[in-house]
Amino acid sequence: MGFASPPNDGGPPSGAAGGVLSGTYPNPGWAANAASLNFASASSVSWNSDTYLYRDGAANTLAQRNGVNAQTLRIYGTYTDGSNYERLSLGYNGSAYYVGSEAAGTGTGRYTYLVAQGSIGIAIGPIANGVNYWQFNPTTTGSGSVTKYVTGGDANISEYTVTKGTGSHNFTVGGSSGNLAARIDGVTTTPANYAYIRGAATLNAVQYTVGGTDTDIGVTISTKGAGTLRMQGPNGTTLDLTTSIARIYRDGSSASSQFEVLGAAMTSTAILHTRLAPSINQASGTYTVLDINPTETAIGAGPHYLIQGHLGAGAVASVFGIRNTGAMNIAGGLTVGSTTLITSSVAFTNGAAAAAGTLLNAPVAGNPTKWIPVNDNGTTRYIPAW
Repeated sequence: MGFASPPNDGGPPSGAAGGVLSGTYPNPGWAANAASLNFASASSVSWNSDTYLYRDGAANTLAQRNGVNAQTLRIYGTYTDGSNYERLSLGYNGSAYYVGSEAAGTGTGRYTYLVAQGSIGIAIGPIANGVNYWQFNPTTTGSGSVTKYVTGGDANISEYTVTKGTGSHNFTVGGSSGNLAARIDGVTTTPANYAYIRGAATLNAVQYTVGGTDTDIGVTISTKGAGTLRMQGPNGTTLDLTTSIARIYRDGSSASSQFEVLGAAMTSTAILHTRLAPSINQASGTYTVLDINPTETAIGAGPHYLIQGHLGAGAVASVFGIRNTGAMNIAGGLTVGSTTLITSSVAFTNGAAAAAGTLLNAPVAGNPTKWIPVNDNGTTRYIPAW
């Protein structure tokens, strides 16, 4: 609707260029006011009796409405005809309210920007015929967390959150600026391998694993400075890795094992299950590869072993053991790689014969009753004992 000059109350608008002003002459509900039109509160501007603009019952409020009929507002960037255009559309589609860009024919799909203070805050890409999307749900007081999730026509929908260049993903807590709680760093080259975090069904473990194009992919977990790397399990089971020591412990009071190294069925012809192989390169001093040092605040009755070896499952007798007293038991023979069979760290107890050896004080008939066999590098020799 347009006018060549302000309307005149004495008759119809001068130079009307189409459209209808509601009301009935000589009081049509509008009034001339210099270069503007003023309408009464209940008046409307209408086109074809289906598109209406109203003052929506309050100051400074404009409405486009027509009873129960859904309305659409379109702002064009380009327009050739009804089949060739670019536009922003704001309206109701029968189930939800929407705002977004549209294009047809020679028109080009454009981004839709949400802008504050002239700066773009959110850009929505011009994806034609999209069926999947984000949904944001607010919550009422005390009812839980705000929800962002993906939904749409597909049964399974992935979500990508992409940074620019080597930018990082930062996850914060506490307020608008927040405190950094987790960070996923960008890389200088295109990554081929990545981390997986997978949930699990009931009675199954959550998975932290890796994937990617490489056949063999390692995982590095690092601390900062002299910080401790700690992993905790049930019953206080804890693995600590520090700059000086690796420690595994638990606070369990049950009779279960504190630490176990297990393996699947091993069928190789040359099996080495567990190895301690530190590299020692010191100019002086001593070192200990394995230190077993329990604290015995209180112990029960029976033997107590620092080390005990069994062969087979179940309650099999010990084949090798070192007790907390230092006593050692061996089920088989003892093989030594030295010409000295036994080395004592203290002097043996002296003994004295009753008299000088003669034929009269020699061992009685039948002695020695025992001969201890010793395998002297393939030759069996005997030590008498009685």
